[in-house]
Amino acid sequence: MVPRLRVVRRFLLHRVQERPGPGGSDQRNRRGAPVAGHPAPGARAQPGLPAGIGVTGLLTTPTPGSAPASTSSPTSSPTPAPGTLARMDDLEGYRGIAALGIVVFHAYQFCREGAGGDTAGSTPDGYAYAGTPLGHVMLNLDGLVSLFLLLSGFLLYAPAARQVLAGRRVGSPRVFLLRRAVRILPLYWFATLLVWTYRNPELPGDWRDLVEHLTFTQIFDSRRIFYTIGPAWSLSVEIFFYVAVALILLVLRGWNPARSRPAVRALVIATPPTVMLVGSLVYHWWVLDIAHQPSDRWAIWFNPLAKAEMFAMGMFLAILHARWGNRPVRAVWLVPVRLVALAILVYGCAIRADDARTSTEFNMLSMVAFTLLLGSSLFA
Repeated sequence: MVPRLRVVRRFLLHRVQERPGPGGSDQRNRRGAPVAGHPAPGARAQPGLPAGIGVTGLLTTPTPGSAPASTSSPTSSPTPAPGTLARMDDLEGYRGIAALGIVVFHAYQFCREGAGGDTAGSTPDGYAYAGTPLGHVMLNLDGLVSLFLLLSGFLLYAPAARQVLAGRRVGSPRVFLLRRAVRILPLYWFATLLVWTYRNPELPGDWRDLVEHLTFTQIFDSRRIFYTIGPAWSLSVEIFFYVAVALILLVLRGWNPARSRPAVRALVIATPPTVMLVGSLVYHWWVLDIAHQPSDRWAIWFNPLAKAEMFAMGMFLAILHARWGNRPVRAVWLVPVRLVALAILVYGCAIRADDARTSTEFNMLSMVAFTLLLGSSLFA
């Protein structure tokens, strides 16, 4: 009886086994090329995060295709080549840690006496563990938003960077925006309408708040920025970055990089993030040293220009990875780089106080630290 079962099992497994394609590679790994930061046909989408937690991060992250499998066996696991996005398993870990940290931060905002309304801008007095190192760390978990923006900038700009540096035309901006809209707008609009209706049981209610959230413009209103779905401000910021990437693709669409020298290609693809980074740094200088804006002017500190340096650093990582991603850094450097990043984070948390300048310095230091962390994984 046992030999007969083995024969039946062998027969069934043989029938369901996928035949190798030409050259011995698995057909399941033969996927189309990614288009404008979107998954290649046949690639599985990775789980996303709720809107407003920096999909800000997760609703925005495309899933790249994997590299061809080894020809040794039709059933062997594919071994992606160095520098391909399929090797970046660490990015999923970073996203998971960042998502958990952001959720804990927003929950902690209500862990104090009288919490229940809009708690933004309140002092640490009354918080659980107030005045302790743990309480200080909990209040600084919002720095993880910079990690989401870095990831988003990297993943959305990586396809264009690879295409330009390889001498190929960039993807369609129309397709890019359409896919972003399909993935984000239905769920976000549904959640916004649901929460707004619950909080405004009598019409007309705060109709301006509804309009601003549906159009992603609440980030320009210091009063209503955290109404309805407070954490959704980060998604609104990312929407403007989507538009920026689409405009970049539109400008580059008619250009054939193959007719230009490699140095020209690198200069062209590096110009947009350079403009964004410099513009954001100048903006922070103006706000702090010229306009002297207080830390509770939320529209000043949470608009796209105020966060553009984080997205731009992710774009720079995409360019560097497209150029040198196939040259992994020696393992001996990885631990020191990550220790330096950790030290920068600790220092940023230590100097942060309840004022605009130290908060800005903390965000900048967090951006540098997370850039080092991501880089240590991308070039590992």
